Amino acid sequence: CVPPSNGQLGPFVGTAFQSVDIEAGRYCNRLELGPVIIELAADWQVRDDTSWRVNFRTLQFSLFGLQLPAITFPKGTAK
Repeated sequence: CVPPSNGQLGPFVGTAFQSVDIEAGRYCNRLELGPVIIELAADWQVRDDTSWRVNFRTLQFSLFGLQLPAITFPKGTAK
């Protein structure tokens, strides 16, 4: 399940943040739901002048500040 950048995960509404590092070619979507933080890390390849292919890398959950083991997406998981 990929957390959306709109601040919702199912019926739960939180605060969404997105950071993009153009030089490194990476970005992170972060969703904060009280004591739960979910971070999706990805990179991209430029397809053309108007679109990117996003390669999902990891999904990291934190609960009350304690990071749980990261989930690594299988190679080729992209949109």
